Amino acid sequence: MDTVKPKVAKLLGFDLSTTALAAVVRSADSEEHFVSIPARGATKFLDQPAFNLAELPGMVVEALLTIKKEGWVFGKGGSVCFSVRQHDMALLGKDYRIAAPALSWQCAAATAEVARLKEIGVEVLVGPVEPRFILPKLMWLLGQMPKLREELWRVFTTGDYIAYALTGIMRVSTSDGLSNGLTLQDGKAAARKAFEMADLNPKWLPDTIQSGQVGGSIRVSRDPWRSVWSGVAEILNGWTLVAGLGDNHASAVGCGATEDDQETIYISAGTSGTAVRVCSPAAKLAGNAACFEFFSQRLLLTMLASCADRYDEFVRGFGEGRDYPTLNALAFKEGLPSGWEMHHETPPFVGDNIPSLGKRVAGIQAAIAYKLAEKVALVRDEVVGLAKPARFILTGGLTRSPFFVDRLAAESRALTPGARVWLINRKGPGANKTAAYGAMITAAVGGGAFSSFTQARKELCPLQKVP
Repeated sequence: MDTVKPKVAKLLGFDLSTTALAAVVRSADSEEHFVSIPARGATKFLDQPAFNLAELPGMVVEALLTIKKEGWVFGKGGSVCFSVRQHDMALLGKDYRIAAPALSWQCAAATAEVARLKEIGVEVLVGPVEPRFILPKLMWLLGQMPKLREELWRVFTTGDYIAYALTGIMRVSTSDGLSNGLTLQDGKAAARKAFEMADLNPKWLPDTIQSGQVGGSIRVSRDPWRSVWSGVAEILNGWTLVAGLGDNHASAVGCGATEDDQETIYISAGTSGTAVRVCSPAAKLAGNAACFEFFSQRLLLTMLASCADRYDEFVRGFGEGRDYPTLNALAFKEGLPSGWEMHHETPPFVGDNIPSLGKRVAGIQAAIAYKLAEKVALVRDEVVGLAKPARFILTGGLTRSPFFVDRLAAESRALTPGARVWLINRKGPGANKTAAYGAMITAAVGGGAFSSFTQARKELCPLQKVP
C-alpha cells in the first residue's frame, strides 16, 4: 500500500495581529502551507484595549496542530521567527509570571506622559514618542497602579515575552524596541538612561538583541511558570528561535525589501494598504512617514487604513453574491464607469443611472488604487535631498485583480514617469500574507537556510513585470 511521504517543516513564520495568529510553514523541498487562527484574549484593562497573554500558548499550539493535521511533521533543526503587533506592553512580575494584561497599540491614554517625556528631553535618546509606545504607557499604568512598582520585574514587548517563554533567554528585540522607547536610537542599547529620566527602574529593561539574529534554542523547561508553553516547546523542541520583528518590519521583508535596496518602494494592498521604502539612519526626513528599524537601516512607512477591507465591505454589500475571481474578471472586462477619472471617487451606487456590476467593481478598485497612490507619494518624497525611487513592487490580496494591478501601476507611473513596476509573483496559500511570510524569511536567513536576505528574495519573492 502506498504511503504519503510526510512534509518535514524546516522554516516557520508567525504573525500575531489584533485579529489572528497566522503561520507560514516551509519544507526543505520548498513546499509551503498557511494557517490562520482567530486571535483570543482581547480584553479591557483599566478601561483600555489590552490582551490577556495567557491565551497565547494555546493559540500557537492550535496553529501547530492544524499544520500537523495536513501531514506535516516538525523534526529537529528547524528555524522559527515571530512577527508581533507593535506596541504590546508585556510585564513580568518578580514571580516570573505575567503581571498585567498587555496594553495594546490601541491604547492612547498616555498623552500627558508623552508631554512629560518631551519636556525632559527623552526623545533625544529614543526618538519621537507617542501615546501608544510602551515607555509612556508604562508611566501611565504606574500612575494608575502605584503598587505595581513593587511587583514589577521586567518590561518588554509581547514578542520578547514569547521568545523568553520558549528559550529562557530574556532580550528586547531592536525592531520593536526602537518603536517603543525601549532602545536607544544611537547604538540600539537598552534605553536605561531614558528610564532613569522618566523615574522608572532601569533594571526593568533587559539587554537588547538585533532582530534577525539567533535568539536561542527552544527547549522544554522544568520552570513552573513556563509550563504553560510546554505544548509549543514539545513540538518545536530543538528548533532555533530567531529574534523577532514588529509587524511592519516583517511585512517589508515579506514584500522582498532588503537592506541594500534603497531605490524601491514596496506597495502592499492588503487589509490596510502600506507603502514602504528603506533608507539610511542618517537620512534627512520630511516627517510625513512613520520610521521604524530595518536591521541596520531604517524603514519608512505610510498607510492607507482602509484598503482591501474597504473592498471586502463593498463585495458584501454590492457584490450580488459573486466570488472574488468573478468580480475581478468583470472589472477587467468592463472597465471604469464613464467620467470616473474626473473626480477619482467611487461612482454612486444608487439612483437612476447605476453602472453595471463590473463597472462598479472597477470603480471601487480604482478608487482604492488612487488613495493608496497618495500614500505612495508621501513615502516617495520622505527622504530629503535624494533622487526619488523609480521602482515599485506590488503585492497584497487586491493584486489578485488584474484591473487593480493595472490601475495601481498607472497611478505609480503618474507619480514617477518612466517608473518600473513589478508584481510579486509568489504562489502558494500564504503568498500574500506578507508579515507571516516576512517572519518566515527572517527565520530562514537567521537560521542559515539562506546566506542573506538578497539571496532569500531571489527564491522567495519572484517578480513579474507589469506592462
